[in-house]
Amino acid sequence: MNKKETIKMSDLIGKEIKIGEMEGEITNILGVGYEITFFNINYGKTFIDARYIYNYIV
Repeated sequence: MNKKETIKMSDLIGKEIKIGEMEGEITNILGVGYEITFFNINYGKTFIDARYIYNYIV
């Protein structure tokens, strides 16, 4: 019997993210999504819903 591997939300902490030209990493779990901190501090932070996070993981 094959079991699908389950990924916990916490497994994605530290993964690199790219949104357009902005690059950052997942730094926190906030309820049903993730806080993204950009490498360029001028961009600050943003929130991405967990349903869409895989669209941005590098």
